[in-house]
Amino acid sequence: FTISLSIGLYSTNITLKGEPVKQISETIDYNEHFEFGVLQGQLGFGSQAGQISRQLRGGQFRGLPLPILWVAEYFTLDEENIRWGRHHRQAGYYTAILMWTALGLFLLTVMTVSWALAYGACLSALTGITLLAACIMLPIRS
Repeated sequence: FTISLSIGLYSTNITLKGEPVKQISETIDYNEHFEFGVLQGQLGFGSQAGQISRQLRGGQFRGLPLPILWVAEYFTLDEENIRWGRHHRQAGYYTAILMWTALGLFLLTVMTVSWALAYGACLSALTGITLLAACIMLPIRS
């Protein structure tokens, strides 16, 4: 079996593929998408839980394979100092904010360069600093 994990700013994608030679009667090819959601939610799997916790519980009811559930569970735990999911959600949230801010600054830079080159240069530097902060934010917070 091969498990691959793709982590984005707002979600994670877990893929489980079986080896074609060792599969006898079924093809093992699962691809599950788990959204982080903006709100943390309460502990557990109730109606007030976070979005990824509810999606994990739904995957358990659907009968997803244990390797996918095991990997997804690392992003839901938030007790006993296991906070990978919380830190990654916060890092993605702040990085996305910085990237949208950089896009707004870039558009403002494009408009400003046409009438005031010095202000355009300053806004261009500020855009670069914002993008640099976004690149630094993700590894530090997660």
